[in-house]
Amino acid sequence: MIVYPGINTNSLTELQSRTQQFNGKVDGLHIDISDGEFVSNINVSLEDIGSLPNGFFEAHLMVVHPQSCIDLCATIGFSRVLVHIDALENSSLELACQLQERVHELNMEFGIVFKRGVPVLADDRICQFDYAMVMTIDLGSSGNPFCPEQLDVVGIIRKMCPLLPIAVDGHVNNITSPDIIAAGATNLVSTSYLTGNDALEKYSLLKGLL
Repeated sequence: MIVYPGINTNSLTELQSRTQQFNGKVDGLHIDISDGEFVSNINVSLEDIGSLPNGFFEAHLMVVHPQSCIDLCATIGFSRVLVHIDALENSSLELACQLQERVHELNMEFGIVFKRGVPVLADDRICQFDYAMVMTIDLGSSGNPFCPEQLDVVGIIRKMCPLLPIAVDGHVNNITSPDIIAAGATNLVSTSYLTGNDALEKYSLLKGLL
């Protein structure tokens, strides 16, 4: 099981502290980027981050114009960018495929994100993406309630795309993870659970669940 600690903060100091805590000891780090428009909260901006140390980092772009962020993500040092399908005009899979081409040109991976209420179309193009992620909380602050119905979305994608890596983000912990894995997820993103002095112990617990 691949597990990424999530970082959801508007504090550059906290981002740097959590990066130092985990980088090199985990599979990678997941950083939430928001603009106050696509979601109400505002996290650290890409410009604030500046550059990342060596390691695997993915950018979760909760922004209204994700296309405008791609080049900067590459410059900063992200390995993967995650884009919400409903942030693209008409939730267009064609636009998402075009965006993936640009992301690949910049030597990054591309993932598509489905939040609560966004349907998954029966379209094989979803299987052509590098990665898919399903949100199991309403977007915004870390720690929002778990939405178990979103596991059905995981199952739909898994049935359609047997080989596609699928992540789940939202209230991921030792209690919810077994059901998440059973639904077909291969990757876990956990934010509020992986805090405190025992964060790395809890990380190891999630890694061993499969």
